[in-house]
Amino acid sequence: MQKLKQFMFGGLMCLSVAGCSFSEETPARQGLVDLKLNVALSDGMASTRGYEDPANTGEVMNSLRFIIVRPDGTVEHNRYLDADDFNPTTRYGYETFQVVDSEDKLVYLFVNEETTTISNLNSAGAATTYTSLQARLAAITPGTQFPTAEVTGWLVSLSSKDAELALPLPMNECHKVVVPSMNEATVVEKDLWVTRAATKFTYRIVNQTRLTTLSLSKLTIDRMAWQEYYLLNPNSATGNPYTNWEVTNYTVPSPQGTNNGYYQFERAYDITLPQNKMVVLPSIYLLEGKYENTGDTRNYGTTLKINGRDFNKMLPNNSNLPRNTHVVVTVTLKDVDSDVTWEVDLYPYTAITLDPIFGI
Repeated sequence: MQKLKQFMFGGLMCLSVAGCSFSEETPARQGLVDLKLNVALSDGMASTRGYEDPANTGEVMNSLRFIIVRPDGTVEHNRYLDADDFNPTTRYGYETFQVVDSEDKLVYLFVNEETTTISNLNSAGAATTYTSLQARLAAITPGTQFPTAEVTGWLVSLSSKDAELALPLPMNECHKVVVPSMNEATVVEKDLWVTRAATKFTYRIVNQTRLTTLSLSKLTIDRMAWQEYYLLNPNSATGNPYTNWEVTNYTVPSPQGTNNGYYQFERAYDITLPQNKMVVLPSIYLLEGKYENTGDTRNYGTTLKINGRDFNKMLPNNSNLPRNTHVVVTVTLKDVDSDVTWEVDLYPYTAITLDPIFGI
């Protein structure tokens, strides 16, 4: 039998009391329904466009937590699954919960919580109180009120110019699930999904120069964000964050520090680029951002230092850089002094049509 780490709350609420009689005005008692949840990565739900295939186990689910919240804000279930329960995967299910019927539930999904540290902004706008995400989620007890304001304010931060998100990547989502009366159905199945809280960069470099080898010593990406909200936050409380599955409606933490809260990511390398071969650098996982360059939609730039020379490129037509985006940069060098071809493609991990809810 599958091992479950769980807290359970809820049960059949019965109003019968010895010696009491019931009239037509007696409220109908609440029943229980089996809620069966299937969870997948957005790219594990359907055949899609772009770079949807996970490159490694760090891009898939290694652990999964369900927190189910009733309409009055009471936590009904908090259940955690990890490597003892399933192997790294793009899809998990079905997981069954007994829940009170005739309610609209909020189902929070937290993936790979072990590698994430969260913080909150203080009154001065600076991140403070860094906490293990896993420890904080485990402390949310069934039967208590879900800390909505706290959770929607959680931040993920990077602390240095060469830092990136740890693998496996943080993922999450919040879904509204309608549970019918037990008279209508005793078992309800729902397909849900999670979104990676990361922006992925992949660089592919081709040496077509006359030189048998070139040397890559440095890579930079301009105007990366120091912080992002852990949960996807739309611009308005009722806004849908997605348009054809691309994240288009989201907010970022209030700017702080120099350069409006953004920085230049830097990574040192000592990599040989052989002639007439493509070298693919290990992917880089950074935070979503919304840098606004006045009068120019090319908000993000990148530099490669090859044989001691800097080659620069602004990413075209890219006013925002939301989570769940894969930026693929292909660089072809035909002359080490001047002839360089850049190709920059941006892909969402996937394209599906479902109905998330955030900004509650």
